[in-house]
Amino acid sequence: MINKCSICGGKLDALFPLLAEHPNHKICSTCSIQKSYIVDAANRNDAQALHEAADAFLARTYVGTTDEVKADMNVIIKRYEGMLLQNQEQDSFSALNELPTTASDHIEGHKITKYCGTVGSNAAVLIDAIQPGRESSPHIAKLNNRQQMLIQAKGLGANALINCSVSYTPLNAKYLLVTSTADAVVID
Repeated sequence: MINKCSICGGKLDALFPLLAEHPNHKICSTCSIQKSYIVDAANRNDAQALHEAADAFLARTYVGTTDEVKADMNVIIKRYEGMLLQNQEQDSFSALNELPTTASDHIEGHKITKYCGTVGSNAAVLIDAIQPGRESSPHIAKLNNRQQMLIQAKGLGANALINCSVSYTPLNAKYLLVTSTADAVVID
């Protein structure tokens, strides 16, 4: 029976699996708390705190810590670094989503000061993938098209989209083309 922490070598006061892939590696509550600091920093999108917590977690190793456990610790850190990057990307997309968009040719309460150009995006979706009770493929394609148009509009220096339209065109018996277009403009 395992009676010491796989990371720091201390006495186990509680049993926590290090990773599901290696249930024989147990860590003490102190190491588990240190591991939770990594998760917390990633959830808060705090890169500096994540790296400090990761360094502290890795510093807890003792002479008897196996390479397998050290590799598991690095997997934990890489997993949450990836989560941090994903959260940062979502934050940048949420900033894009704050751009006003409308199907009309104006945005109420604002004056259009510059026309930047037309933006658009296409996506082919498999009709067989449309199932009741699930978010439809055309809807997901429409949302992805919108994201692409917002990125294009930002690249043109625009801060709003007007005349937004979506069309659905059958390509054949299996595929549907989702086309989205809009005019990128600068508003005051």
